[in-house]
Amino acid sequence: MMQFYLMREGIMDFYGKYAMYLTPLIRFMTALTGLLLMDWNMGYANRLGSIPVMLGVAVICGFLPWGGMTLVLGVCLLYQFLSVSVEVFAIGLVLFFFIWIIHMVLLPEGRFAVALVPILFCFDIPYVVPVLMALGGTLTGIAPVSFGVVVYYLIRTVIDSASTLTGGGTLNMLQRFLQVLTALRDNKVMYVMLAAFVAVYLIVYLIRQMSVDYSRMIGIVTGTVTGALVLLLGELALQIDFRTLSITSIVVGTLVSGVIAAILDFFIFAVDYNRTEYVQFEDDDYYYYVKAVPKIAVTAPDKQVKKINTRTAKRPQPEHSGRRDIPTDEFWK
Repeated sequence: MMQFYLMREGIMDFYGKYAMYLTPLIRFMTALTGLLLMDWNMGYANRLGSIPVMLGVAVICGFLPWGGMTLVLGVCLLYQFLSVSVEVFAIGLVLFFFIWIIHMVLLPEGRFAVALVPILFCFDIPYVVPVLMALGGTLTGIAPVSFGVVVYYLIRTVIDSASTLTGGGTLNMLQRFLQVLTALRDNKVMYVMLAAFVAVYLIVYLIRQMSVDYSRMIGIVTGTVTGALVLLLGELALQIDFRTLSITSIVVGTLVSGVIAAILDFFIFAVDYNRTEYVQFEDDDYYYYVKAVPKIAVTAPDKQVKKINTRTAKRPQPEHSGRRDIPTDEFWK
């Protein structure tokens, strides 16, 4: 186990030393991944799909804060919606404006979750976001996680309805507008996913607040299992087609998300419960009972290498007594 702690300290020291370079790189990679997924899954805006444009936008996102990166990706998504139809653009604009007012201004916590949840949905591991948000945030973090789910299913609705929304169909503007809203409103999978995300967040958050050993790990395991159970029960209760939300993707996705969350939490929060101390003190008004758990901090052993001179001293030559040694070849003559 000590090797893992040494590896953790090495990685944390490396990140702390080069954070000013690594943090923009992470934002750049996140933004580039989001833009690539937009182009592969939607691809309605040809100008936005070129590699130089995507690289340029991703570079700009790398130098912006997480909230700025989320805003830029939202504008790119609105441009994709506009390439489909004006009605889709109007729905997306209203939704993003609502998100901006409620979340970005009133509840600024966890802005990156709005962009990160749709990205991780494409890899079937979106459940890692509510777990990590609950481990490090407050109850207001439920808002960005839920908004991310709604944004993802709006994207799925547009992709599924693109054939009727684009081109010169028989539907007028109002009919196309209502078609998107009705499809989004009747999406049972979205409601089940929202319930699962909220349940995971609340379970992990409440267990994390408890004063028990390994509360964070217990919260990760319990929250992950709870999320899988909510998805399975919701799928059965609402009679959702298993091809839409397969059991395999639920089990594998929640399991992988739990493992990723546990690994990331290991780097963020590592304490030694074996050295827990309980402290009691008082002042004029209160008695205080404090549980102190020390952080794990290890240092790599300082290896000192001594340089040993391997040169050998010259052996002293014996003194000659005047007698000449006869060589062997001369002896036999």
